[in-house]
Amino acid sequence: KWLRLGKKLSLTMAGIVSAFYVMLTGASGSALRAFIMLICRFLAIGSSKSYDMISSIALAMMVLIFYRPYMVLQSGFQLSFLAVFGISFLGDMITCSLALFSQNKEHGRLRRYIRPDFRPGNALRTVISNLSVQSMTLPAITFHFFKFPLYGIFLNFAVIPLMSFVMYSGIAVLFTGILADVIPGLRAAAIGFGGSGHYILELYEKLCSISVSLPQNELAFGRPGIMGIILYYLIVTGSALGLRHAAERNLLSVKGGFKRKLLIGSFFTLGFIFPAFLLVRHQKKAAGIEITALDVGQGDCFILRSGQNTAIFDGGSDSREDVYGDVIEPYLMNEGIRDIDLVFASHSDADHINGLCSLFREETVRTKKLILPAAAEKCSSYAELKEAFI
Repeated sequence: KWLRLGKKLSLTMAGIVSAFYVMLTGASGSALRAFIMLICRFLAIGSSKSYDMISSIALAMMVLIFYRPYMVLQSGFQLSFLAVFGISFLGDMITCSLALFSQNKEHGRLRRYIRPDFRPGNALRTVISNLSVQSMTLPAITFHFFKFPLYGIFLNFAVIPLMSFVMYSGIAVLFTGILADVIPGLRAAAIGFGGSGHYILELYEKLCSISVSLPQNELAFGRPGIMGIILYYLIVTGSALGLRHAAERNLLSVKGGFKRKLLIGSFFTLGFIFPAFLLVRHQKKAAGIEITALDVGQGDCFILRSGQNTAIFDGGSDSREDVYGDVIEPYLMNEGIRDIDLVFASHSDADHINGLCSLFREETVRTKKLILPAAAEKCSSYAELKEAFI
């Protein structure tokens, strides 16, 4: 609009800049998904047609699967598509339901947050988008990472509104930095633009550090089963459709404010919170005695299981910097093991115990007993291991 280049020329230039950005970021799955959806939106604007986000999501998925079929197994690909689908489908269902509730006099309080054109205000839109994304991506997060960051739900309320300022800061630095050699005065402007984005990112880092230090900052789900994931999505999507149907038919309208709140709260609990328990991986009873040797590289780690009892014999590596996070923890979470009865340490070499120190500091896995050789009573090399266990 500022340059008065016309709609089609502006969209063409924006598409070219977006393509360069995708190449600059390494053409990851999420970047390619966003680029394809953006081009679909540009084409819709240029041809004066309506834009359907779910259709553009489907097109982007088909193109990427045809281009790189193996990408569908990557966590980034799954989380990217599930996040935008959560906003476009689940978020839209909840927004429309709230808008329909606002038409009813018995739900008049919602009119404070719903505009006359049935669009939520900025605060409510952020809440709906955040919860929709978390609900849709929860199975993928627990499947790939075994845990869910509990306080991440609240951190998103600070991250999402400020992310646009970080993007604008980066774009401003890019263009002013390019022209800084030609126009010397722009160098200070580039530093100023970069500073705003820098301090916002520092704020994010500080908030993340605080959240990690809080108790119970992670919920250990383990790796959920395929049937649990399927049932989860069936219940969540069915609840969203049911909520929309109930709003259209005014089925949740009952006399009494407390009863109405209780009914709506129960609906959300059963439809969106209860299904999360389907994703929890429980430890299966071992048939006889099972011994698993983990590939820790230069080191040793053996998992012994009998019935519901679990023991670990050594757990260290010289070739892996974080042997617990890379090897030991994924195995424990994949098997649903959250309690370890016995931990044996044969001797104090790093390739036998450095992963055990991380295990003892982990809150999601409980260790009951540590068994050390007799030499540990006088040898100072066991001090770190004892301190971590205590």
